[in-house]
Amino acid sequence: PGMKDVGNDGTAKVISGFLNRALSMRVSCLIIVMVMTLPLFELVSFPENDFSLKFWTEEISDRKSIAANELDSLYDQMEEFFQSTSYYPYQVESQTSGVW
Repeated sequence: PGMKDVGNDGTAKVISGFLNRALSMRVSCLIIVMVMTLPLFELVSFPENDFSLKFWTEEISDRKSIAANELDSLYDQMEEFFQSTSYYPYQVESQTSGVW
């Protein structure tokens, strides 16, 4: 009672097919939404690779032939840069003459 004639297929097959399509539609939509939204949470940690330590090492190495007061100025710039980060170089040493 209350159901239309489903032809040769049984009522259970019709309901099963309907539920299968509804479930697969919801699962596929959920997957699409997850693929679109999960990368948004990683934007907080962007960039994943921070090359600032390497940059400052190379910058000081490239400028090793400059005067000592200019080198101190460069160290001050580096210290100012790392004040806003949770990491920093714990020791900086340089030689003003000789081999590095």
